[in-house]
Amino acid sequence: MYTFPDMLILMRKKQNSEKQLRERLKRLRENLRMTQKELAKEFYVTTGAINHWESGKRTIPGPAKKLIEVYEKILVSRRERDGDI
Repeated sequence: MYTFPDMLILMRKKQNSEKQLRERLKRLRENLRMTQKELAKEFYVTTGAINHWESGKRTIPGPAKKLIEVYEKILVSRRERDGDI
């Protein structure tokens, strides 16, 4: 059983992790030099979904989180291969 202060701490951690994920999504899109519309096409979602995720109006669903991870790994491996890191 969680105490009220413990629940507040957990809620703040979740909010921080969601904010970090939104920032990762935006950074990924910018590193790919894509617009929200182009990334939406790539992720098979609407442009509004990307906009809502980046702005924090909606939480990023699990499948999109996985796509972010995969695309980040691809970017890192490309940079390693090309000697950009």
